[in-house]
Amino acid sequence: MALVQTTISQLRTATGLNPTDEYYITDLGQEGFWYENGTGSATDDNTGTALYNTTTTQVFKRVYDSGFVNAKWFGAIGNGVNDDTVAIQTALDFISLNTDLTYTNGGGTVFLPEGVYIVTDTLLIGQNCRLIGVSNRYHFFYLIYPDGVGTVIKANFEDTNKWIISSATYNDQPSSLNYNVCLPYNVALSKDGRPSLPYPPYVDYNSYSFENYIYRMGINIENLTIDGGNKISFGGIRLSNAGNSTIRNVGVHNTKCGLMLNTCWGGSIENCFVNMIWYGALIIDCNSALIIDSYFRGVSNAEFINQEDLPDFIYHDLPYSDWDLNDIVKYGETGIYCCYTSSLSITSTVVEGTTNAISCLNSTMSLISIHIEVIKYYGIIVGVGSNTQLNADQIYFWNLQSGFYFGKYAMASLNTIQLHGPIESDNQLFVYNNSANRNITFSNTIFEKRKYFSNILFADEGVNGQNYGAVYVNPDDGNDDNYGFNQNDAVKTFDAALIRIQNQNTINPIKTIYLRAAPMITDVGNLKTGAALKNLDIVSIENADVLITTYDINTEVYPPRINGRIFFEGLISEVAQIGQIEFLGNVNMYFRNVDLVCNNPNSMSANQVNLSMFGLRNSYGRLSFNNDSIYSPPYDIDLNLCYSIIQANINPSIFFSPLSLIDIKFVNITINGGCLSPVQNGTQSLGVDCVQIGSSRNGVGWQDANIIRNNF
Repeated sequence: MALVQTTISQLRTATGLNPTDEYYITDLGQEGFWYENGTGSATDDNTGTALYNTTTTQVFKRVYDSGFVNAKWFGAIGNGVNDDTVAIQTALDFISLNTDLTYTNGGGTVFLPEGVYIVTDTLLIGQNCRLIGVSNRYHFFYLIYPDGVGTVIKANFEDTNKWIISSATYNDQPSSLNYNVCLPYNVALSKDGRPSLPYPPYVDYNSYSFENYIYRMGINIENLTIDGGNKISFGGIRLSNAGNSTIRNVGVHNTKCGLMLNTCWGGSIENCFVNMIWYGALIIDCNSALIIDSYFRGVSNAEFINQEDLPDFIYHDLPYSDWDLNDIVKYGETGIYCCYTSSLSITSTVVEGTTNAISCLNSTMSLISIHIEVIKYYGIIVGVGSNTQLNADQIYFWNLQSGFYFGKYAMASLNTIQLHGPIESDNQLFVYNNSANRNITFSNTIFEKRKYFSNILFADEGVNGQNYGAVYVNPDDGNDDNYGFNQNDAVKTFDAALIRIQNQNTINPIKTIYLRAAPMITDVGNLKTGAALKNLDIVSIENADVLITTYDINTEVYPPRINGRIFFEGLISEVAQIGQIEFLGNVNMYFRNVDLVCNNPNSMSANQVNLSMFGLRNSYGRLSFNNDSIYSPPYDIDLNLCYSIIQANINPSIFFSPLSLIDIKFVNITINGGCLSPVQNGTQSLGVDCVQIGSSRNGVGWQDANIIRNNF
């Protein structure tokens, strides 16, 4: 046996070859040892691991570790000039070859050494195939330094509507068995046999059900830079029906869409960087997908993208307005677009310089440690359907219009959210649309200004300090659109504060309402001046325990004023109304250094008894009034002519209504005026237990009560 040095072309044509000799190929990049392995045909020749001698019909096989091949063995050059499509595809076919339905063949690694590999058609990768290059640490700066080290696959497509790398997909019907078939570039498979969404009406949906296509599992693509070329290719890498597959340490540039997972079970995108024109990562109809340690950056700065240009799988056949979203959620650049996916986890990922950052549409998604900055419109879009859920922790927003955009049926639990940006920008935490059927909860949230919606809850502290369990009311400068969780976003009316209590008492119980101190009535001559308005709408409070007190001593008058004031509006007709604040269940309401003032409805007779501040409906309540200020107005509770403090109300739907009870305590309180009595029983039996300490009543005494103790 002898060792013979030769070349590939010589070994294919030489005569008189000794079957016992060993051959060493010297072609650059294709070096290696070969041996004779019987006879065969020209179809056995793949350049990389098998050669066919056209003269002797001998077949020669390369000596190599099974399961690992070098694309250069198959003729790839990687010089940035030669067309390497056929060579790389041949290597991929050799490793991932699988032309039957039993999955008995295929598996291994195709290695692409450092270089720039030009491709003129989509590279198709199949079952259990790993395509790996040399890591390029210049992913981030590739557009500036395109000749940086590493492995680059660069497209030179005549037809740019193609993916550069795609999983091989074939239909399971025998007539179409062909392992190296690629889906149309603008079509995504749908899971669960969905007949219509998210594809437009003119697509034959059923033909693209994932059930009609063979799985391509275990695909891994690593350590590559993907370049869409000067003509801008449609997409970088698409994996369809490729469960348990991974795209790792890949940079994508000059493409409209960067990476796509479609009907993948357990797919992941790890440590990737994408410069995209349209979409960085598309996650369509997947289960349990992962994006981690990745970076998505827009490059076009386009405000919108024409609808005609968008791929079909981006469309939704219902108007987005039906879900209280607008078409901006799909137009323009989006870092991560997720639709009809269960359990997408995104961790330690950055999105910047896009129109929108992340879209969660008809999907369940978790976000941990996400940085989003310089976004034209929305940071995170949540909505489109009742299956949309988002759990997010440690999200940082900087310089965008709105951090979140919640559509109809959106569910979200959001913790440790920070939103900052230039003073001149809007930087809203979320779009101020009053969409229905949402359940949104924020906690540990820092931003500048809050708007109030009953189905969006804040659980703790804001940028200006602790707000857990408290609402601030500033009648002069407050805004009822705000949450009122600190002095800078205080609400304006007492009604708004009461509504905050009732809407949040089960998730985040509000224990305190702070009223800004009001001037003395005698100083301003107007009962409403500086008062937190309680209008005629009945607000029901159920099973609450609330302190109403005062903050921010008013130093504009002398002596300083430390009491807040609530002004109750009155009726201008004689229509009965019982209780502008209604107690349901067990309610404990404690007023400290707060004056209650009722207006004088001139059109009403003096003996009218149907106006009351508090109403009881088959309930038990505790009311405490305490004034420890040495600077007090003449009356702490001014009922004027026609008000009472408490009035009982019967539930007409219950024939034998249970007894309502009220415990009242007055400490240093003076009550003025009123009609007949501070307490009215209405048509219901009412038990009253009253304790007074240093208090007085200027008017008639108690009546219409079954139990009286410590009467005035």
